[in-house]
Amino acid sequence: MRTFQQLGIKIPTGATGNIKTICPSCTPHNRKPENRNSKDLSVNIDKGIWNCHNCGFTGGLYEKQEKVYVVPPTVSLPLSAKTISYFKSRGINEVTLKHFHITEKKEWMPQLNAESNCILFPYIRNGAWVNVKYRDARKNFKLTKDAELILFNIDAIAGQKRVIITEGEIDAMSAHEAGFSAVCSVPNGATKGNQRLDYLNASWWAFNEADEVIIATDNDEAGIALKNELSRRLDRSRCREVRYPDDCKDLNEVLVKYGTEKVGEVLSGAKALPVEGVYRLSDFMYELDNVYENGFERGVTTGYPDFDNLLNFSGGQLTMITGVPNSGKSAFLDQVLIRLAQRHGWSIGVCSFENQPITRHAANLSSVYSGKPFFKQAGRMSVDEFNYAKNFLHDHFFWFKIRNEDVSLDGILNRARQLVKAYGIKALVIDPYNYIEHKRPAHMTETEYISLCLTEICNFAKDYDIHIFMVAHPTKIKKNPATKDFEIPTLYDISGSANFFNKTDNGFTVYRDRVTNKVSVYVQKVRFFFNGKIGMSEFTYDVYSGRYTEVGSEPPEPVQQTNGWLNPHAGFQNRRTDFDDTPF
Repeated sequence: MRTFQQLGIKIPTGATGNIKTICPSCTPHNRKPENRNSKDLSVNIDKGIWNCHNCGFTGGLYEKQEKVYVVPPTVSLPLSAKTISYFKSRGINEVTLKHFHITEKKEWMPQLNAESNCILFPYIRNGAWVNVKYRDARKNFKLTKDAELILFNIDAIAGQKRVIITEGEIDAMSAHEAGFSAVCSVPNGATKGNQRLDYLNASWWAFNEADEVIIATDNDEAGIALKNELSRRLDRSRCREVRYPDDCKDLNEVLVKYGTEKVGEVLSGAKALPVEGVYRLSDFMYELDNVYENGFERGVTTGYPDFDNLLNFSGGQLTMITGVPNSGKSAFLDQVLIRLAQRHGWSIGVCSFENQPITRHAANLSSVYSGKPFFKQAGRMSVDEFNYAKNFLHDHFFWFKIRNEDVSLDGILNRARQLVKAYGIKALVIDPYNYIEHKRPAHMTETEYISLCLTEICNFAKDYDIHIFMVAHPTKIKKNPATKDFEIPTLYDISGSANFFNKTDNGFTVYRDRVTNKVSVYVQKVRFFFNGKIGMSEFTYDVYSGRYTEVGSEPPEPVQQTNGWLNPHAGFQNRRTDFDDTPF
């Protein structure tokens, strides 16, 4: 980490909070003698950020610093007879406990607000302790604060052809008891809600050599949700799911009730996940029961009441966006993307041919996020707000480097496939369709070729459970003779084929009235009733911030993050970057 002293910024001894001081960038070299003592540099000492009101010198001590993780101390205390007896009751012997370096000690547990005797499950990578899960007799859990999240027993799976992944450490140890050594566990179990698999962001590569990934999560709603997200991230085509006996919900229960031989049968009998072809009702029995009880689940929403009533966004779908030139198609999509990332934590891959250079697109998104102009003018976003925006974009957006990419459809989808595995993206943007490097066979008509491309895109969305947004330009649109305004295009007007309407799941047109500057969004197709209906929502557009406001309602301000560049103990997550798709 840099210091103010290293940067030549003079800070009075003992000062805290906000101060003004002389800027080392423009003073004394570039100032008139009478201005060389001017204190034009505003500094927030606590946050480590500064901005010069004269020359624009700005920055932070913690910008672009990798997160420094806490490393837990290694503990090697002998296990008590009581702990050994507990594990024996779970079918785990002492040899297995030693193999996994299980130990115990007293530890402060926040649930009790007191110390408690705890079992320690160490998370070890390359022989070094990276994290520890503590568990007391009351089934309270905690992980080491500010330590890195990794998979339990990750060293055992790297380079293996068949890998097992479980929902808990004792389930992983149960598989080991049955002779399956290439087994790991997720660190934080499963939830019914949003599945954030941050531990895969830096470790998905450990599965690279695996031809088969057996997912042995619990047989309940949360476990099934975790299985679905793991298979999405790890490539469904190589994933297998287990079937437990009717009276068991996890591997350890199988071990306790039936022994190691049955555990082996369960794991060896893992079946491929249904990806394509023929399905039997048993393949989706639970999902059908859930629909019967609760109905179809709506997709995620943007927070615009009228628009959300017309359209929400689910994984596995394609949404087509069109409009006449300069109507704001891409700008409105930017607003939708920011809101999906902000409200639902979506990560988004962006293949945008027209939003170049990338820094320009990032600047526009920063304005949409902060609600304030990016460039120097009245009401411009502050340094704090700019840093919040940068941190947010870094966490949620992944841009393709267009000039370095294979921008054929296959190339784009291959890159998106990597982003699903590495970062779990939930959306992909292709803007616009006609910039894709098309390789239409000589014998194929344009209509046939577009149909083939859209089928491939829709299949990709379903296979990886992501939502694909595609911008496509219409053919030449007629003008109204009386008003000289363009007529409102439909999805059938997109250049090339009616398949842009027929093949898409959802579609809308963005249309700007050049007299009133009102923007109308016409939802023209919604394939499934639970995703919305046809209709129109009207917006006003702020050209300075790039924000859309739905007529009749005020959008809530974005929730400002307090981590990232402004926090010396946060910053970027450690990520494996075999490929570089981000501008920051």
